[in-house]
Amino acid sequence: MNKNILKKLVFPFLIVLCILLCNSFGKESLSIEHFTYYTEDSIPIQSVLYLPKGDVKRIVIELFSFDKELKKPNFTSKKDSIRYKDILELVSSGNGVCLLSPRVKPSIENLGSMKNQTSETLATDVEYVYNYLKKEQRFSRVPIGVLGYSAAGISAAKVAARDSCVDFALLIVTPSTSNVDEADYKWTNHPETSAVPFYKLLFAEFRKFFPDNNFIYKGKIFVDSPSNPIDKQFENCAWESFQTINHEIISKVNDYDSIQYDAKKLIKENFETEKIGKLRTQNLMGEVKKYTIDDFVDMLIHFWYTPQDIDYLKWDPENYFPKINCPVLMLFAEQDINIDTKGSIENSKRIIEKYKKNNFSVKVIPNVDHGFYETKEKISFEENGQTYTLNKRSELYFELILKWLEDIRY
Repeated sequence: MNKNILKKLVFPFLIVLCILLCNSFGKESLSIEHFTYYTEDSIPIQSVLYLPKGDVKRIVIELFSFDKELKKPNFTSKKDSIRYKDILELVSSGNGVCLLSPRVKPSIENLGSMKNQTSETLATDVEYVYNYLKKEQRFSRVPIGVLGYSAAGISAAKVAARDSCVDFALLIVTPSTSNVDEADYKWTNHPETSAVPFYKLLFAEFRKFFPDNNFIYKGKIFVDSPSNPIDKQFENCAWESFQTINHEIISKVNDYDSIQYDAKKLIKENFETEKIGKLRTQNLMGEVKKYTIDDFVDMLIHFWYTPQDIDYLKWDPENYFPKINCPVLMLFAEQDINIDTKGSIENSKRIIEKYKKNNFSVKVIPNVDHGFYETKEKISFEENGQTYTLNKRSELYFELILKWLEDIRY
């Protein structure tokens, strides 16, 4: 029998293993169902559904990453890193939680394929699992929504903007300015976070192709001085070129190959690479060999502007928020430096007012960071003979989410 036909025959049925977790919420226990569904291009998506033992009020499809492996949370450990408390809090309040695996198993060998997993593919996967669950008779009348955390909140917003795809959406610390502006903000205000250190590392490697005390940029000669070190000048010029790529190429061109071509051309022209004949030994993408400067630029752009990176930089909430008609909770952290919190809040409120989006609710939790951990409060505990000290997770985070879920009307 044809492999695809066989998959379509088994598609309507849950490939399910039901187990009861020994851990309990007082008198209630948690049930876990593992199931697989297939995308249109026959990619199997492994999923886990956490359910309360009693009636299910609603199901939340949780998204936390594009490409991190789906691991089984250790509900008995206080230091488990898979956000197990989110699951416990939601399920103990009568909600189901569905987690999705990435399309490609994370590994060095799969790095290229992982970079093709974008907010678009993740939004499509959410749409598939939503429709999949809705076909189950027991869930046909149960509201099913999506929770997107940080960059994965972009996927949550995209799927919510598709007509009738989800019944509600929680956008948690989701970047809510255009991401080309977000990149500028991070470079200027918080260079210690996110991709900025990696940018600087690539610029430093690029710098090694040029003379020690000077370089040419856009026809101008830059020279070293005590008050203005040459390496810092080079970094600033490189960032200016990348800003131009972000604002003038990424924002205006949709074809991936054209973006790559135009980005490489811009860098080579700005730095007049045809005048540099130096060869350098570099370890790029795991391959150690001698590169010309043009080879380096080709690899730099290929490595940095992947489909996932381009997809991320093209994000502009004004293209999606006005199209969302289901109830939406936008939750921000006051001390968050991973996103432009002030800009995101102001832009979200501007869009809500401009398009009269009464279905949006914007909340800000004070004195917490990107993970909603209190910036000054810590907790200590012992586990397996070791003492751990961690930041305290804000209880207000869970209270706001659970109250909003109870209050919304579909």
